[in-house]
Amino acid sequence: LGGRRARAMAAAKAAEGHKLLPWAGIAACVARRMLRPTLSSSSSSLISSLSLSTPHRSASAGSGSSEDVVEWKESSIEHNPTIANGTAFCFLPLPVLTGLPVHVNGFFELSANRRDIWWGSDMTGDGEMRSRWNRLLLGDVVAAAYAHLLLISSKEMGFTEQYLSLWPRMPRGEAWRVAVQDLYRRLASMPVLYTRAAAGAAGAG
Repeated sequence: LGGRRARAMAAAKAAEGHKLLPWAGIAACVARRMLRPTLSSSSSSLISSLSLSTPHRSASAGSGSSEDVVEWKESSIEHNPTIANGTAFCFLPLPVLTGLPVHVNGFFELSANRRDIWWGSDMTGDGEMRSRWNRLLLGDVVAAAYAHLLLISSKEMGFTEQYLSLWPRMPRGEAWRVAVQDLYRRLASMPVLYTRAAAGAAGAG
């Protein structure tokens, strides 16, 4: 719930009749038992053994020693579920595949047949307002929720194959490409990717 421009539009007098709500949620398929932590004694092993197949992350162990590193390893591909082609929801599922590896639920303005979100750049009047609302909801709220999901996932999963599978690659349609563009703008200043600096601590995208 939020969004600067989306919230301002929802509160505007011109939008009173539409009862707009700047709300959206992101759902990802995550296996809780995929990761099994083990302890190593030296943080230097973190950098020397870095690979996507056996990713690591630095963390403080229970002993409190700064030399301890929690080494996260994937147990099996059988415990690595993903969403191949996410669905859009407006509280109920829409017959829309977004091409994202997550599901998106939002307070969208829907098309006349209620089978897609309202979208277009050559509209006027009420149609233009509905399209602008969806654009702001995707850019300000959906992108923010998705970025938060990736930030939390990077901390909980480490930089594993499953974590990387949550990143969007080939969204379908202009609307979802707009959302992904805004997402990557946000991620550029967030600690969501592995870096060799600081003994493997997360770095800005």
